[in-house]
Amino acid sequence: MQGTHKNEHLQAAWNKYGASSFEFCVLEYVPNEADLPRREGHFCRALQAYDRDHGYNLDQVDEAGVTRFSDEHRQRIAKALVGHPVSLENRLKISTRMRGWHPTTEQRRKMSESHQGLRHTESSLEKIREHGNRGRKFGPLSPEHKAKLSEIRKGKQHSPESRAKMSAAQKGKPKSEEHRRKMSEANKGKTRSPESVEQGASKLRGRVRPLEASEQAAAANRGRKRSAEARERMSQGRKEANRRRKEQQEQR
Repeated sequence: MQGTHKNEHLQAAWNKYGASSFEFCVLEYVPNEADLPRREGHFCRALQAYDRDHGYNLDQVDEAGVTRFSDEHRQRIAKALVGHPVSLENRLKISTRMRGWHPTTEQRRKMSESHQGLRHTESSLEKIREHGNRGRKFGPLSPEHKAKLSEIRKGKQHSPESRAKMSAAQKGKPKSEEHRRKMSEANKGKTRSPESVEQGASKLRGRVRPLEASEQAAAANRGRKRSAEARERMSQGRKEANRRRKEQQEQR
């Protein structure tokens, strides 16, 4: 051996105890090559090969035969990548490879569990403040940026499962006055298309507002005085709704 094995733990033991202290033997003959990772994981777990006091394996293999990096291996990878910039060509390759990829439900669960309870350290936050946002522009989006986002999202629809999660996440979540003000300012001057109006009407058609919701709406509006502009908009809205209702009845 040249003393340059990638497993530093195994190399150090080999250098210390010598080749005579190690024995190579076959534990099992596996006819199907595809089963080798799974059987390797089985013996590594049975013989505690991941434990530094019993074995020399740095990476773990789960029951499905998938290799999982150990904490030590992850630290070594992180250390090697610190300060290593990713080239533009490499970024484009990563972007192309990941385009259209969606994690499975199991992958999402594992990702969520791995991030639960994690908090940025003060040094990490300082690095983000100093370097993470360097060169980025904040504030209102440019027309070009808006056009790109619109083109990317065109035709995309949230799945029923995604909608249900979004709805559950927003239920009972109060909005601050500042949030409401920003939403109001963002929607000022916007006009809904006839298709959008019809979709909203079809969703609400036949629905009965619960008594609790009616009481909450009444309490929220109690004592409020609408401006002349708001009253005029409400009047125009009622006229437009009556006109559409009359047209629908005539068509029937």
